Amino acid sequence: SKTDLRDWGFKSEDTIRIILSRLKQHKDRALMTSIAKSSGGSCLRPGLRIGPDGQYKLLCKLSSQESSSMSSSTRAATATTTTTTRSEVWKARNESNDEQLVIKFFKSHKLRDDEVKRLSDVPSACVLRPLSLVDVGSVLFGFTMEFGESLLDVIMQPLVDWEYKRKLLNKAALAVAEGLHNRFFVWTDCKPQNFIVTGARGAESVRMIDLESCVKEGEHPTASTLTYSAPEIICGEAVTTKADSWSFGVTVFQVL
Repeated sequence: SKTDLRDWGFKSEDTIRIILSRLKQHKDRALMTSIAKSSGGSCLRPGLRIGPDGQYKLLCKLSSQESSSMSSSTRAATATTTTTTRSEVWKARNESNDEQLVIKFFKSHKLRDDEVKRLSDVPSACVLRPLSLVDVGSVLFGFTMEFGESLLDVIMQPLVDWEYKRKLLNKAALAVAEGLHNRFFVWTDCKPQNFIVTGARGAESVRMIDLESCVKEGEHPTASTLTYSAPEIICGEAVTTKADSWSFGVTVFQVL
């Protein structure tokens, strides 16, 4: 506490503030490591401060990416599937300038490096590009991105008119077609939570933020979200771009 530090001879308020801040960061890292070991890695929570000197404050989770591991009889109706959370996308605020941003966290350096490469291979008009790297102790590894609202949050607002929703959905579909399908890739996890809407109304853009699950046409899926998954994805069969069309259709149905 401040009193303890003063008793130990620290007189400067700035020095005391810095010491307490560093102690809090150390406590948070120890807590996160303990939670991660006991819960499989889910150590993030609203209000948590991360980054240099606790620069970023987490506000709310936007989405998560799960990998699926199917039994050998993937085409059987009774096939069993286990899922593991690979990454999480959070809305955060930079406490140094009060600006909001998006941060995506991964469970390993390799997962993050692979995602950075995937995003760099897709036109910037279709995806949010990483801005800077940020780690959470030795538990999670992430990068920051431009701030925006998830497509799901925007289109589900009751006062948003249908014409604007249609415009956003068209832009989302165009991002998938130009960014992935024209390059013979299948997303396999197309859902409104994985699109971010940036910019003011009238000049907005809709871009993808999560390409971990991408596979080439004809390959088998590695990750998906059950609610939006096409039958061939659920069965673990080789996929084409039609699987993303199914998933996008579920999103349109949500809006209707």
